Amino acid sequence: MIVAGIDIGSISTETVIMQDQQILGFSILATGANHLQAAELSLTKALTQAGLTRTDLAAIVTTGYGRNSFLMPPKRSQKLPAMPAELFYLNPGYPHGDRYWRPR
Repeated sequence: MIVAGIDIGSISTETVIMQDQQILGFSILATGANHLQAAELSLTKALTQAGLTRTDLAAIVTTGYGRNSFLMPPKRSQKLPAMPAELFYLNPGYPHGDRYWRPR
C-alpha cells in the first residue's frame, strides 16, 4: 500500500510518500500564505520524485497547523508525530524521533 503523509506547518510543508516503511519520495518547501497551495505543490513534487500519480495512493494523511486546509484527505491527525518521524528517518540522531517510528 502506497501512502502519503503531509505535514502542513506555518513555516514549511513536508510530504513523504511511503510503501512498507520505505520512502519513495519526499518534498520540503516553504508554506507561504496559502496552505492548500503549499500542500498540493509538496504532494506533486513528492509524487513526481517517486514516479507516481495521485491515483496510486491508497491514503493521504495530513497533520500540522494547516491540516484542515487540505481538501478532503482520508485521515487527519490531531497529533503531530509526523515531523519527528520524518526527522528521525532522515537523521537518525534526531532526539526522540524513535518514539514515533523506528525503521526495521
